Amino acid sequence: MPVDSGADTVTNGSAGVGGADLLAAIRGFITTYMVLPSEEVADFLALWILHTWCIDGAFATPYLRITSATPDSGKTASSGDSGRSVPV
Repeated sequence: MPVDSGADTVTNGSAGVGGADLLAAIRGFITTYMVLPSEEVADFLALWILHTWCIDGAFATPYLRITSATPDSGKTASSGDSGRSVPV
């Protein structure tokens, strides 16, 4: 995975998860269900999903704008797949 998180460890209860491992797992979930135009888009979406779980510590947040030149390209489906990964 090209993203170098530089993260230490994310704690979930008593078990720790490495930041790079967590990003890789999120990225793997995304690329299982979506065909994206580049590797960088998959990296960005993984970082954005992780960001939504840490939003209380953020000063600002990016909004996603998913567009396509053609109808029926999966814009709604991609937001649904991402939506299942973010906290409500």
